[in-house]
Amino acid sequence: MAVLAATASAGCAGISSRFDSWVLSQKAALIAIGAQAPSAPPSLPFIRSSELEWMTRPLELPEIAVAPLERHRIGDPALTQEELTFESAFRLQYPESDIARAYVYRKGKLGERPVVLWSPGQSTSDASFAGLIPYFRKILARDADVVFFVPPYHLERTPAGYASGDAFLATEFPDHLNAFAQATADMRVLIAWLRAQGVRQLGAMGSSMGSWILLRVASWDDSFAFLTVIVPVIRWELLMYQPEMAPIRDRLLAIGLSAEEAVRAYRALDPTPMRPRVDPRRISVFYGRYDRVAPEPPILEWVERWGVRRVEAFDRGHATMFFSPELARHVEAGIDRDLRALGLVEHGEEHGAVNHRSPAFKPVGWPMTD
Repeated sequence: MAVLAATASAGCAGISSRFDSWVLSQKAALIAIGAQAPSAPPSLPFIRSSELEWMTRPLELPEIAVAPLERHRIGDPALTQEELTFESAFRLQYPESDIARAYVYRKGKLGERPVVLWSPGQSTSDASFAGLIPYFRKILARDADVVFFVPPYHLERTPAGYASGDAFLATEFPDHLNAFAQATADMRVLIAWLRAQGVRQLGAMGSSMGSWILLRVASWDDSFAFLTVIVPVIRWELLMYQPEMAPIRDRLLAIGLSAEEAVRAYRALDPTPMRPRVDPRRISVFYGRYDRVAPEPPILEWVERWGVRRVEAFDRGHATMFFSPELARHVEAGIDRDLRALGLVEHGEEHGAVNHRSPAFKPVGWPMTD
């Protein structure tokens, strides 16, 4: 039995590695699109965490427009569905991203029920969004409302000629960094606006890049009553040293920027050194042991530094993580656990121990995307 288990695990590792290698190759190809050599080495918008925090801090709320939601609606006539739009504090290379957006799904007045803020992964598209709707319904049925954050260069913020999320990786390096800053700034504004509307109980869920946005905000602001993150990308600079990223290192050198300088900027994104501004007992983490985009070692380092105990590891990579029916069930159970803490579902046993048991690989579809 031990030999069979080891063989199955090795098979999962091989499949996961191949999938993630393909993902990394695709990301590298996107970053290499349309590269233009500047006349001088580019100036980076930030190289320190403190600079990023200051740049993205909402000093005052912009005017936020509320209109009926036209796209990405849920078929429920009893549900109020709205789109929030506001002008981002950051300007990117493509102006389509400069109008921040979020979708609201609520029953009753905003603030009367807890809100779960959903921060999606990189490359979330119209098609993959449809797979999230069953999870929104589960949250709504538990007497909580849902707010979906649209990341820069995604969905309605996508520039012409690009697929959703591609421009996040395909522009010049300073604009790429500014896209991270725009995501962080827009999220902080959205949270401040929700607080101003009377929302007092705010939880959040995110995957991959979306998880990073939530963790970076949670390292600076008292924002969340609970937090669920799936395959969170903790240390973006590690991507620079993957074999598939060699063309990117060459490109940086060609524009007068060393990989070491890029790494310094990426390290400003890492939430690990900061103390969490959310109760670590209310943080749930799901990650893949064979993940090459969000690898295990920095996740475990972050978990230890923040004192997070609700940790579950799966024999998956970044891409194959989202084909796990066990993951879907565990995430749903976590939603119940956290809403229970807010008094919204029946009380039951609280599970808080670290769990490194790994479900067997089952290729069943899972709606979150990277």
